[in-house]
Parts: sequence; C-alpha cells; structure tokens
Amino acid sequence: MKIAVLKCDEPNTGKFIGSEGRIIEIKKGRYILNDTSHPLYSDKELYFKRIYCLEFKNKKIYFLNYYGNTEHPVKGIHIGLTKWQNHKFFWIQNKHWLQKEENIRYLVNVLFLILGAYIAIKNIK
Repeated sequence: MKIAVLKCDEPNTGKFIGSEGRIIEIKKGRYILNDTSHPLYSDKELYFKRIYCLEFKNKKIYFLNYYGNTEHPVKGIHIGLTKWQNHKFFWIQNKHWLQKEENIRYLVNVLFLILGAYIAIKNIK
C-alpha cells in the first residue's frame, strides 16, 4: 500500500498543506521511505500513533516514528489515511478488530442469536 507523506504548513501549528511528494510503501510490520525500512511495531510497543486532534481533508492522521525511535517523538512523518486505507493499514499489520479471535467469536454468537430469534418467530406463526 502506497501513501503520500503530509507536509506541515509551519512547525507546531497542526496545519497540513498537502503531500511533500514523498511516497512511503507500507508492508507488514514496516514502512519503506527512500529505500530505508522502518519498523511499525515490536512485540511490546507500537511505533505509530494516531493523532486525534489533527485532521486533513477528512483523513485520519498518523505519526510514524523513524527507525522505531520512541525517545525522540518529533522524529518521524505524518500520513493521512482515508477510512478504507485505515482499515487496510490495520489489516496488513494484523491489528484489525476482525482479526482477533474474541471478536470473531462474538460475531458468530450474535449471528446464531439472530438466527435463533428468526426461527423462533417463524415457528410462532
């Protein structure tokens, strides 16, 4: 999945003016910028973070750290993801809510509950 890097209008304003022209390629567990691979998560922590207070053209803004470096939180890039790209991003990283076993079990239980209620109502008539 390829995404454009966002460019800030001025530092610390939270305003974006569009893409810088740089493109990153997101793969499982990493992203590639200028032929350099940067990790997105480790076993214990994530190296990307959604910034809820920022918005650009109805996109969800994420901050990706360079080289998985969490000591310097200002070193990284911002990307904007549409709703579809956001789901695809989490699906590639195996972090989507549909990929968790407890959520799949919950959906199956709800499906059986609805099916049982339908059969019960159909047999009443």
